[in-house]
Amino acid sequence: MQLYWHRRTLQPSPNPGLSTAFTAAERDDSSVVPLFVLDDAILSRADGLGVAFMLGSLRELRDWYQGHGGDIVIQHGDPTDILCRIAQTLG
Repeated sequence: MQLYWHRRTLQPSPNPGLSTAFTAAERDDSSVVPLFVLDDAILSRADGLGVAFMLGSLRELRDWYQGHGGDIVIQHGDPTDILCRIAQTLG
């Protein structure tokens, strides 16, 4: 299982990190679990237009995943806590 954290790039392509995760998952005969964390530390510094752009990009990314038979996990909170919890859950 490959956990891929979308941080800065909210697009499937070109995205070298995501491509690497898919290649590793294919090699291991596993899957990719994409994740995005709505981080208050970042949201508190963003203006309304920036947040609207991010949410629109996130919506397009979710549509892309769903169009390919998957989905993206979207969580709100501290990325460190969320990443650890999800990684432990996935093993």
